[in-house]
Amino acid sequence: MLIDFQCVDCKHLHPWRYGKSHTCNAFPKGIPRAVMFGDVSHTAPYRGDHGIQFEAGRVRETREQIDAMLNGEEVDLIPYALRNASSRWPDAWSEERCIAHAAHAVDYVRAEALHCMAGLARRGYGLSEARVRPLIEKALSGRQGTSEWAAALTAALAVEDELGWQMGAHEIDTIYQRQWFPDYQSRPIRWPKPG
Repeated sequence: MLIDFQCVDCKHLHPWRYGKSHTCNAFPKGIPRAVMFGDVSHTAPYRGDHGIQFEAGRVRETREQIDAMLNGEEVDLIPYALRNASSRWPDAWSEERCIAHAAHAVDYVRAEALHCMAGLARRGYGLSEARVRPLIEKALSGRQGTSEWAAALTAALAVEDELGWQMGAHEIDTIYQRQWFPDYQSRPIRWPKPG
């Protein structure tokens, strides 16, 4: 996402689409790097901006709009919608969306759903072990090193650390890390609590 970039609070910013450049009303084909990274202030006209400059007041999507993205035809919007749902509403509604999308036909959607489950656990939401554990275990039994496998490991580490589930995630992580870093020492990850 555009965190820490000048565009993040602009009311003209479009939702982020998986695998595509960041776009807005001023730059529908992609925001130039100089504008996005703040090398130039977009409070003044910039070449190709169609007369549209930065305006504060980003309007966040409602649950209904996020739900429409999650159920819509545009698959590349689903990761954005899942991320928004899990970070803004760490509750049963978000958990249901993550569970549903963990079985999606597209791998990057499944990976994002698992990653968002980790986010829910880190935010203190008590995920349903009976429903979520099988999804994490299935993804962990897949090909090691894929984005889906890595997201499942992230989720397994989060539920172990935050919810006390026993999944052997730290052992799996240690074995994997030692393949690349022989001196790797396992240690629990302590994430800062949101607040």
